[in-house]
Amino acid sequence: MTIAGYNLGGDMDQCVAETDKAKFLAASKKLALQRNVSERTIILWCYNRSDSAETMKRIKNWLEEEDATQRWLMSLPTYEIEE
Repeated sequence: MTIAGYNLGGDMDQCVAETDKAKFLAASKKLALQRNVSERTIILWCYNRSDSAETMKRIKNWLEEEDATQRWLMSLPTYEIEE
């Protein structure tokens, strides 16, 4: 983490520069916890901060793979109706 956690741009740039998916997801999870936002939000911010088409494509593919797992979706609660 950069200077006392105040430099979100620097932290995001380090995350964007990561080419290994596992390390990228770990860094985005860490940033999400620090900033109190979802991991998906951090990944979208990284996508928006991308400086090249190759980086954008890589992050977009990782986001699509994570969306396919549906791990960020909340399940619906189950209620029992008494008759």
